[in-house]
Amino acid sequence: MRILYLEDEPKDVRLVQASLEAEGLVCDLTCADTQASFLTQLQQGGLDLILADYTLPLFDGISALKIAQEIRPEVPFIFVSGTMGEELAIEALKMGATDYVFKTRLSRLAPSVRRALREATERSERRRAEEALQRNEAYFAEAQRLSHTGSFGWQVASGRIQWSDETYRIFGFELGVQPTLELGI
Repeated sequence: MRILYLEDEPKDVRLVQASLEAEGLVCDLTCADTQASFLTQLQQGGLDLILADYTLPLFDGISALKIAQEIRPEVPFIFVSGTMGEELAIEALKMGATDYVFKTRLSRLAPSVRRALREATERSERRRAEEALQRNEAYFAEAQRLSHTGSFGWQVASGRIQWSDETYRIFGFELGVQPTLELGI
């Protein structure tokens, strides 16, 4: 697992890595302590997770979150901070952070990382499935157009009928007209 960690304190980097490894999470942890180094690492890609301190001397975690959402929106972002209050943490979640862990409670880090990675995988799988469905629907519509065959569906319980675009063409109706049994089927 490849993690980018925005942190300016080497001792904290070692503590976080040790905490993750103690929980069986072996990781390649790359540290960034400036906006420039953070941006460089983001642009290189290949990241599974981003961890970030809330306050650094010349850069802050909220700015890092905004940049990460623009460049790598699919990568989970977890704040690991000793200075972030609960109200700020909640605001960060509203802005798109996946989670936050206080440095004084690093025992929460591994479960948070596991959950974030699981949710990212689920989102990725759902996105791929939706893309495949859209592609298949486009192929199906094109096959119907080429073969001059249509299709319809009927939800018996609700009485709702759905027509494919080609079925509308076959029956000579404008797209969007709500089909009924009386219209032609």
